[in-house]
Amino acid sequence: MKLSYRTSTLALAAALALPALAHAEILKGERIVGHYGCGTMICNFETPDAGTFDFEMEDKNVAPKIFAACKIDDICAITGDFDIDNATIVKVTKVENSGQKRQD
Repeated sequence: MKLSYRTSTLALAAALALPALAHAEILKGERIVGHYGCGTMICNFETPDAGTFDFEMEDKNVAPKIFAACKIDDICAITGDFDIDNATIVKVTKVENSGQKRQD
């Protein structure tokens, strides 16, 4: 299965370009494609089109679902809810692994 980097990222990239609102803007049910790397407590899911979204390794709603399907540097797609203002993954509903590794 080959995942497209452009899937659902145009709307996400457009939302990132909007000025910050007084309340957190959450995109629900969106899909982003990229790879992740982790530090001590925070992981960064990097996408080529939509930017970088953080998640905590201890977040039971997010991290276990990502870790179960993807390893560091795997190209994966995450479907879920994303906090645009804070650039964080709020909820994960589906994770797909493309079977490919990130190319530098």
